[in-house]
Amino acid sequence: MRVQDVMCRPVVTCTEGTSLPAAARLMRENDCGVLPVMREGRLVGVVTDRDLCIAIATKPRSPIDATVKEAMSQSVATCLATDEVASALVTMGERRVRRLPVLDAKGQIVGILSLDDVVLRAEETAPGGARPAIAFGDVVRTFRSIAGARPIRRSA
Repeated sequence: MRVQDVMCRPVVTCTEGTSLPAAARLMRENDCGVLPVMREGRLVGVVTDRDLCIAIATKPRSPIDATVKEAMSQSVATCLATDEVASALVTMGERRVRRLPVLDAKGQIVGILSLDDVVLRAEETAPGGARPAIAFGDVVRTFRSIAGARPIRRSA
């Protein structure tokens, strides 16, 4: 299954100059936990709901005066709409992120792939016992990578 079959669209974005309260409102109004940050039509970062909370709680000034630029991550992992979901899961696990901006062949943002959306499409087995398009095992491995899972220690 390809990313374009699972991703969310349309994409709600913001700019580096968007205030933190305005970004939070966009997230609430659009029921999303990440906003791609754009500059002149190009992706330059992402800001998550967690980024907003930490920035608001730790900045020594009013959040009204703070901008997305102060809270965003500039190192952005992405995938292509035509990528296989399994490949995007590997990227999520390696980069320890739950959401990926999805780009088209021209580098334009066309969607967001969320681990939540992938989980909802995952299957244990496909009809006839074949490997499913999105396998539970692949999703669990990705969650473990993101969470930094360690072996479970059992008390004696």
